[in-house]
Amino acid sequence: MGEKERYREFCQGRRDLPIYMYDWWLDRVCGEKRWSVVMEEQKGQAVAVLPLYFPLKDVVVMPPFTQTLGPWIAPFSADTKYTSRLGKTQAILSALIRRLPPTHFLSLNLHEQQTDWLPFYWAGFRQTTRYTYILPSSWSVAEAYERMSPNIRRNISKARDRFALQVSTSLSVEEFTRLQEKTLNRRGSQLSLYQRRVLPQLIKECQERRQGNLWCCRDGNGELLSAAFVAWSAERAYYIAGGQTAQAKETGAQSFLLWTLIQEALQAHRMFDFEGSMLYGVERFFREFGAIQTPYFQITKGRLDFPHRVWMKLRRDYFND
Repeated sequence: MGEKERYREFCQGRRDLPIYMYDWWLDRVCGEKRWSVVMEEQKGQAVAVLPLYFPLKDVVVMPPFTQTLGPWIAPFSADTKYTSRLGKTQAILSALIRRLPPTHFLSLNLHEQQTDWLPFYWAGFRQTTRYTYILPSSWSVAEAYERMSPNIRRNISKARDRFALQVSTSLSVEEFTRLQEKTLNRRGSQLSLYQRRVLPQLIKECQERRQGNLWCCRDGNGELLSAAFVAWSAERAYYIAGGQTAQAKETGAQSFLLWTLIQEALQAHRMFDFEGSMLYGVERFFREFGAIQTPYFQITKGRLDFPHRVWMKLRRDYFND
C-alpha cells in the first residue's frame, strides 16, 4: 500500500484534522491525481503528515479555497516538557522535510499551530508571515457581541430592525457563484477557470457530507443581498467564500449574515475562522468583529519562473489529467 492509500486510511474516522487536510477535500480542490502526501511513521503509526498539491510535477503550491495544509503532528502526552516537545517536533519536521520530493518551486502555508519553522529555515526555505482572524470557541455569543466594534453592531441592528433582512440557506450553488463573480469583478479581480470549476464541486461535496453549506441574506422582497459559503470540521468553522451586491453595504447585510454564522459556530462550540485576509479593506472588516489576529507561516523554496506560471495556468484551467 502506497503512502496516499495509507493516508486515506489515516483520515478515516478522524476528528482532529483541519478540514483542508482530509483526503476528500484534497480530491475536490486539487483533483484526485494532483495531490500527494509525505508521512513520518513510527512503530507503524503516523506521527506526522503533510499533503502536497502538484499542479505540475515539479511545482508544489497551495490549492484554491485552502488556507493551510498542515503539517499535522501527533499530540504529545500532557506531561511532556516544553523543551522536549520542541526538540521532538523539530526532529519530526526535519524528517518530513527530508521526505519532500525534489521540486523546481515549493510554497506551503503552515497551520497556525505550527509556530516553529526553524527546520524549514535550516533546509533553505524562506518564510513570510501571514494572518488570519479567529473567534475562539471558548467565547460565548454575548462575549463575542461585546467585543465587536460599534460600527458592526450598528450594521447588525440596522439590517435586523430597519430593513428586516432575513438569513437562510435558500440559495443555489449557481446563484452563489454568480454573486461571487460580480463581487470580485467590482474589485477588479475574478476567479480562474479552475476555481470556477472547483468551487461548485466543493460546495456540493461539503453539503453531502454535512460539513458545509451556503447561507444568504435577503430583503423583504426576497432580493439577494449577500451570501457566504462556510465549511466546518469538529472544532472549527471556516468562512471559505462570499459575496454581496453593490446595494448590500447600506443595509448592513454582510455584517448581519456573518454575525448569524458566528453565532451558529459558537453555539456548536466551534471557533470561527475568517480565513484572512491580507487585503486592506477586508482585513479591517474582519478585525471589527473582534476576531483575534493569528499569524501563520508561508514557506517557500525555489523560484516560480514565467514558463512555469503559464503552463501551470494552462494545466489548471484547461486540462484535468
